[in-house]
Order: sequence, then structure tokens, then C-alpha cells
Amino acid sequence: MYTNVCVENRDNVLYKLLKIIIYVRRVKNEVEEFLTSPFFYNFLVPFLGTLFIIFVKIVSKNDSDLRKIKREDFAVGIDLAVVSITYYAVETAKTLSISAKNNVENIFHTVSMNVWIILILFISLWIISTFIRFWGWDEEKNLRYFWGIIIPNIYGTLCLIFVVMLIGG
Repeated sequence: MYTNVCVENRDNVLYKLLKIIIYVRRVKNEVEEFLTSPFFYNFLVPFLGTLFIIFVKIVSKNDSDLRKIKREDFAVGIDLAVVSITYYAVETAKTLSISAKNNVENIFHTVSMNVWIILILFISLWIISTFIRFWGWDEEKNLRYFWGIIIPNIYGTLCLIFVVMLIGG
């Protein structure tokens, strides 16, 4: 009788351990699939990087200002736009390098189009920066919520989405 109980408990423990191993493998596969998806490395990584910028802005303040979270800390639209332009430029250079190694004939059209897109993104960044400079600040030298934070953040997010769509995420 005692041996049967021990064998049943051992079999039950082995069965539960096997179920856990199968579950962990399934979760591992889902996590690997998510981490290798274009959405993750084209959109989520730059977006999380921008959240990291907010965190660094807050924690790198002087100790007397550490508890004061200012509205300027959340003005990350320009940062998102710069990350987007840089990311697109790197992807363009990578495409050019791969195409040169494979002796692709019609690379000039693709590269020239990418250069024009980078130029347009750069000019739009300049325009939004000028916009913030003239209309984004109030009389007390604080960023206005709508014109200084929300509009540039929408612009930066749209830049990131645009670049992700161009790259193929």
C-alpha cells in the first residue's frame, strides 16, 4: 500500500514537472517570436528607448529637484524624431552595403529616394523645432502643454511610425 502511494506521488510529481517544462518551452517560443518580430525591434525598441530618456531626465536632476517632475521631462517628441531619422539613415546605409555586396544594378533609385526621405524628415524636424521655439513656451519660460509637449510628441510618434512602415515593420 505504501509503495503504491509513493509511486503515485512520484508519477504525479513527474507529470506536473513535465507539464511545467512544456509550458516553459511554449512561453519561451512565444517570447522569442515576439522579440524577433519587426514590431519589437522597429517600433518598440525606439519607443522604450524614449521612455528610458524620460527616466534618465528625471533621475539625473539635482537632488533638490529630484522629486519635482516637470512637464519638460515628458517632451520627448524631438527625441523620437531624431531616433527615427537616425534609425532610417542606418537602415539606408545597411541596405546600400548589402546591395553593393550583391551587385544590385538599380540601387541608385532606392538610395536617392531614401536620401530624399531623410532630407524631408530633417526639414520637418527643423520646422517643428522652430514651431516649439516660437509658440511652445509661455511667459514664465515653461513649455506649454499643447504646443510645446503634445504636438511635438505626436510629431515624433508619427515620425517613428512612418519610418517603421518604410523599413517594413
